Amino acid sequence: MHITYLILAHKNFAQLRRLVNVLLDQDASFVIHLDKKASLAEYQNHFPPAESQLHLLKKRLHTKWGSYALVQATLEGLKYIQKELPFSKRIVLLSGQDYPIKPLKFIKSFFAAHPQTIFMQYFPIPFKNWEFGGISRFPAYEEFRDELNLHGGSQWMSFPPAVSQIIFEFLRINPGFMTYFKSVRIPDESFFQTLLLSCDEQFVNTHLLNKNLHLIKWDFPFMHPRILTRHYFNVIQRSKALFARKFDQELFPEILDQIDREILKIVPPIPVPSVSKIDKEAVLISGDPHDPNTIALISALQQHQQPFFLSPASNPADSHLPLFQFFQQQPGCDYYWYLPDQVSLSTREWQVFFAFFRDHDIHADLVTCQLCQYKDQPCWSGWECLSHPEEIDLPLAIRYRSVHPLYRISKAALKFLQQELTTRWSGHYDMLLPTLLFHAGFRINAISGKGPLVLTQYQKLQLPTIICTTHLANL
Repeated sequence: MHITYLILAHKNFAQLRRLVNVLLDQDASFVIHLDKKASLAEYQNHFPPAESQLHLLKKRLHTKWGSYALVQATLEGLKYIQKELPFSKRIVLLSGQDYPIKPLKFIKSFFAAHPQTIFMQYFPIPFKNWEFGGISRFPAYEEFRDELNLHGGSQWMSFPPAVSQIIFEFLRINPGFMTYFKSVRIPDESFFQTLLLSCDEQFVNTHLLNKNLHLIKWDFPFMHPRILTRHYFNVIQRSKALFARKFDQELFPEILDQIDREILKIVPPIPVPSVSKIDKEAVLISGDPHDPNTIALISALQQHQQPFFLSPASNPADSHLPLFQFFQQQPGCDYYWYLPDQVSLSTREWQVFFAFFRDHDIHADLVTCQLCQYKDQPCWSGWECLSHPEEIDLPLAIRYRSVHPLYRISKAALKFLQQELTTRWSGHYDMLLPTLLFHAGFRINAISGKGPLVLTQYQKLQLPTIICTTHLANL
């Protein structure tokens, strides 16, 4: 069975090359849409034009998140496959940050056993996990819900080429469908579901299976998938899915190495230590070394044998600046704490505090204090102070704010922030840090406040309020 993989890519070309290599055999073709902003020269460094099984679409679009261009790029790929690769028996839609989590032989056997099946996740709108049920994504929802079977689901799907013919025939007969979806928000998560469940084609009715072949981990409010790290390997290994997303080889290469070694069996086995890796942490203390709060903290860290460094007290509003400098000086740790002397805990309470994160195996990329969304605090003046790349759509409703005079951040998140904050983003730091990280797929949690991102286990410790009330005055 010949499988054509339609891949939407925009960065990390070494990782894209790795994805292609692991799926490449004589019965595979790859049609790649490269975002218009991406460097063609950099892409060609990894993909020489002479490779016959690789097909780069000539028409390149600005596929910013949540835009109709993602749907259009998919349609362009399907048109190309129809015209240039008519021998294809199966189309699989992937992103450049996907990776197989089953051996290639298993994947080919699976599709050979289901030659006509359309694998696509779908659910009716409104959907409980989407903000406002997803109704706000659809203009004139009340009017169009009576004309269309509005459905949502994952944009990552797989089907036989016959489905492409059905899609284009439906769009030819119903030109208003495409016009409407150009105004829908995040249309890639509803365009194909709504089309196929509205087309009334016997082939679709017979062969459509509500099944996502991707393992994807989501955090509330279910806007962006979580980046998968080595901490999710057991979940990946147990999954029945064929693919998983999303991965970032530049930030977390070890998870892909482990998948290659232990699941795909495509490299010689590499000895793995029997003892689990212990995360290395470092603490930056901002304050007066003679302050009682600082003395208690240092005593706890010394007993815990935790590396720490002391810097002069700084304005909490600028707490990110010394931490970036600290990270550059001490790059070898997995996590970095920023703790000012305004935090008032005894030595014993600090010991309990650090033991909680160690014993509960907390691997969030950002652990901060109070965390809220725009809807929780619409009167705060900092929501509007966000400058971001034009291809990113971050309306007020999906922005976060945290109070973080005390916080812990991962090495991967710091590396990402250093790159983004110096080139593409600016804004009020209380909102910029959690919003940027969350919508880039990093995992964030809070130790206080309300909502699904709060570490409820921490609140059971019943420690005293750890931050001076002056820092919470603006909440």
